[in-house]
Amino acid sequence: MIDFIKLIALAIVQGATEFLPVSSSGHLVLTQSFINLEVEGVLIELLLHVGTILSIFIFYRKRIIELIVGVFKGERIALFYLLWVIVSMIPAGLLYIAVGDYIKNIYDNHIAVAILLLVTGSLMLSFRFLDKRESNKTLSPIKAFLIGCAQAFAVLPGISRSGSTIWTARLLRIKPEQAAEFSLFMSIPIIIGATLLELIEAENTTAVLETYSMVELLVAMFVTAFVGCLAIKLLVKTLVNRKFWIFGIYCFVVAITSLAVALLG
Repeated sequence: MIDFIKLIALAIVQGATEFLPVSSSGHLVLTQSFINLEVEGVLIELLLHVGTILSIFIFYRKRIIELIVGVFKGERIALFYLLWVIVSMIPAGLLYIAVGDYIKNIYDNHIAVAILLLVTGSLMLSFRFLDKRESNKTLSPIKAFLIGCAQAFAVLPGISRSGSTIWTARLLRIKPEQAAEFSLFMSIPIIIGATLLELIEAENTTAVLETYSMVELLVAMFVTAFVGCLAIKLLVKTLVNRKFWIFGIYCFVVAITSLAVALLG
């Protein structure tokens, strides 16, 4: 029962932090370290990632269907949007190939994770100034690449993927709703790619079934999806209402608390 509670807690953390600008990887590292919330298993990671992707498909179902239909019809706008998503993937892929092994070592350095979370907090607080500027620009291949560069840096635990990409989009004067949508859409291939890499590198993907039943794992997946939908709704609402900077305060509180625990403990 305790193992199942930990699994659900991990699903909630994953669903909430994957989309909110607070760094899901950073939160997972810190929670696993400081409150012993450690649930291992590639199959678990796979299902939780499926849950996060499911959140995007549920929340943006009409828009996704519209884009898919548009691509098959050869509509220019839909094809360009697909091109922008593909372009945004390039920087993250190149960075992972270049320094992927080094980045993995940072996950064991809780002080570094907390410091990187302070960087995310600083970016979020800067929305107090970004939101005062006029938003009248649309996406383009160059802007998609620049936003993709921001996504590449988010491979560092503590740097929020959604936060850094939306921050860059807003810096480029992209409208809030479009910035949020593109940030979430461009995360789909990244999450799928990361999941496939984990499966390829894993030696045993079924050992986790000795601890959890498939029903428990599916429950965790749907919990992640449900919490993820709520997180996306909150993300869009705070961004549109010019309240995104609030997440900066949260990041600072978590980071400073984590640093205190790591240094004094």
